[in-house]
Amino acid sequence: MSWDRGYDSFGYRAGTGGGGSGRGRRRGGYHNRDDYHRREAIPESPAEKMRNIVVKFGEADPVEELPKLETSVREQTPFNATNLADAVKIAVTEQPYKIPFYASLVRLLHNPTSGETETVSLGRQLLDEFFKGFQSFLDKQSWRDIRLCVQLYAHLTMAGVIDVPSFASLVGAFTSVLEEIGASYARAKEAALCAGEAILIAGSILDVSLAQQVCSAIRVVAESAASTTSFSQPLTTLHESPSGDTTVETLDSLCAALDSVVAVSWSSDSEAFPRPYQEYSPLPEGFMPYELPNVLVPPEVVDVGGLADDQKKVTKKDTWPEWSLQIFPDTVTPDLRTIAGYTIRSCLTDTIHIFEVNRKDCARILLEFDRWTIAGTFRPKPGTPAKEGTEDRPGWQLENTVMETIFDMLTVLPYAARQLKNVYYAALIAELCKLSPSTTGPALGKSIRYFYSLLGGPEDADTGALDVELARRIAEWFAMHMSNFNFQWVWKEWIDDLSLPRAHPKRLFINRAVELEIRLAYFERIQKSLPSEMQDPENGVLPSEAPGPGAVFDEPGHPHADSYKNIYNLFKTKASADDVLTQLEATKQNLLDSSPDLTVHQVDDLVASIAVQSLLSIGSRSFSHLLNAIERYLPLLRSLAGITGSSRDHSVSAASESNQSKKRCILSSVITFWWKANTQMVGIVFDKLMQYQIVEPADIVSFALTFSPDESIGTVGMDVKKWDLLEAALDKATGRVVTAKTKVATLRKEEDEKQAVEKAKLETGNDEMDVDAVPAEDTSEPSTALTTATKALTSVSRDERNALMASVEGFLNLLASKSKSPSTSQVITEASWADRAQWSDEDWITWETWGWWRHLCRAYSAHLRSYAVTIEAVAFAKLESSVDPAVVHFKQVWNGATGQSV
Repeated sequence: MSWDRGYDSFGYRAGTGGGGSGRGRRRGGYHNRDDYHRREAIPESPAEKMRNIVVKFGEADPVEELPKLETSVREQTPFNATNLADAVKIAVTEQPYKIPFYASLVRLLHNPTSGETETVSLGRQLLDEFFKGFQSFLDKQSWRDIRLCVQLYAHLTMAGVIDVPSFASLVGAFTSVLEEIGASYARAKEAALCAGEAILIAGSILDVSLAQQVCSAIRVVAESAASTTSFSQPLTTLHESPSGDTTVETLDSLCAALDSVVAVSWSSDSEAFPRPYQEYSPLPEGFMPYELPNVLVPPEVVDVGGLADDQKKVTKKDTWPEWSLQIFPDTVTPDLRTIAGYTIRSCLTDTIHIFEVNRKDCARILLEFDRWTIAGTFRPKPGTPAKEGTEDRPGWQLENTVMETIFDMLTVLPYAARQLKNVYYAALIAELCKLSPSTTGPALGKSIRYFYSLLGGPEDADTGALDVELARRIAEWFAMHMSNFNFQWVWKEWIDDLSLPRAHPKRLFINRAVELEIRLAYFERIQKSLPSEMQDPENGVLPSEAPGPGAVFDEPGHPHADSYKNIYNLFKTKASADDVLTQLEATKQNLLDSSPDLTVHQVDDLVASIAVQSLLSIGSRSFSHLLNAIERYLPLLRSLAGITGSSRDHSVSAASESNQSKKRCILSSVITFWWKANTQMVGIVFDKLMQYQIVEPADIVSFALTFSPDESIGTVGMDVKKWDLLEAALDKATGRVVTAKTKVATLRKEEDEKQAVEKAKLETGNDEMDVDAVPAEDTSEPSTALTTATKALTSVSRDERNALMASVEGFLNLLASKSKSPSTSQVITEASWADRAQWSDEDWITWETWGWWRHLCRAYSAHLRSYAVTIEAVAFAKLESSVDPAVVHFKQVWNGATGQSV
């Protein structure tokens, strides 16, 4: 209710009476809204008051506010160390850029004050309570929170508050994780970041051997993932790993930063962190530093969902080495191989992750990030004079550093930046541009041009080309960003690239971006934003008309137009599925009689195509119309697909070649004819066909790998549009398995608990207990629900295996079979890559297909590994012992991604 519209506190309009008073207010009511707020305000609890004081610290000048913050904390009476520790824990784990200043607060709280009677300082009480929170993070293995707490401890060790040997023991606890036998890469990597970043902060007061030990252990972890490192690089060359210094892996960056400060005896570490606590007077004589209790990092927990041993399938995604792209030179943004570059990037990355729930606050904080760094680290804002004594400081550009960090996170492979995060990054960049367009705009424009130059590989450097998956992400982000800024871009810069082959990555990027922009707006709007050269349909950027349904049989003069109209009218009048089937049989007989040159199989496909397109015509008005049409005519669609029996019993009948052909006809009717110009609707229709089990994921996978939607090119291969269909099918198959596993685990847990309760009742019912008695064997049968769920899990697991098998076999046929294109063996050579300027459409399609094969193996490596034995026995048996370069490379990609011997 709005107070501005003249309502009183009880909801009556002022002056209208309400309840018969006639004077706009009732007895006992509030006189005005100020009185209302005064009487309704709920006072802050001591914990909330303490949290607000601590968390909101630093709005102006954090160094000047520290003494005030100390005073405010000390004035809280009665003092509660638990409330303060909780507030600091929240602040440290949610505002990592303030950690050095919170360490300074803890240092100040260790100072004795006049009249202080406590035998234990406030700072020591705080550390006792804070460690309890740190231990809870360890127990939950909340790695980011653990790492940020370790950073606080490192700064406190530098401040003399924490005992050095106890902190070294804490670092050693994380180093021991790196030496565990069989530790996963994900666990080892997180422990390495905790230990390495602790050394970066406090290494100058630790033994040099500890830093060397940590660095050696981190290198061992990095080397353990060497076989998969090349698969997660943002830049791709098929013949070898890309050369150049434009990319750096996270653990390599950490080791390089450690080496750089060790080499100069930690003289450069003061350039990376603000340390206000170093300006304070020494701690009093006799001060005993706080000894951190010994910690043990809990072992890795593998959640198998309570499934039986033969059903333990990996549902979590693998962790791969993360690479960073350096878009700008070291004079503009910090080098990630230095202590300053690594720590700044790490803090920015943590901040962006934490503030995913609030992009507006995140954008504001990022543009004010220089407040929390040493003066001179970044250039002053326009119109602001530089501070004295900062002439020798780096003076990097903050906006460029922020943009580089965001794109670094967006381009992590293979799956870190999923669709939800893509939207977040786009929204965050848009907020940055709105807050400071004059500074973020140029940085963003340079970033776009940088990524565009990587498409197909820069001509003047052998750094590799942008990975096909990253090209897709950048195109999606680009379209979303343009939609926020009136679709304004300097398209004329790319007009010359229209002379490149149609399958060149730059051409594909332009086409993809324009297609997505049309989805976000409408055809005429995007057409007006493009230069005339791109509006010409002959150049393949923009179609001649808005993407819509294509009524093939409804065209004037089509020989089957009458048959199509008859079926369409039945759908339009909502005839029963049986009536439509009867009409289809009559149509089939008429076609056999009138067209003796057509075979029975051709007539069946033709009739199925007429029926499917008629149904799609009914459902083309909206998503609701499509859904209603499919649901109403499910029996008809199942009949067209050759499915008999119940919805889950059709898998056996669907295995025949005849039924596979029928399903392929249905899918072809969608993508080849009706929704040929709208790939978004193709994906929606395919998803509904899978949902209602008209087709299985394996059917769509096989179709996507053998179908060529671009008639202007003609070569069959994998592209981004077909990958969208394949990815959706695989996600559907793997998602069903996860859902089924969860249901089985839940039912099994409930059943076990029920049996335990019944057993306990039987035991407590006996007055005497026979200690020599042998426990009765559990002979209870599983419940009907559990049995049904287990059968469903077996069925969807088979579907998942079939879909993955179809994926591998499809790529094998395209890239490594005897019928493959000759270019499959050529584009993977170094000589061919160097001469890529002469590549044809076929060569670029083959190169992109190799890229999607790599992405399939890394994105679904956990699932592929579960069925590796079966897939290798069935699919790879066709390759035998071939020495063809394409076959060898195909196996290398498979082995590297699934952890097999290369």
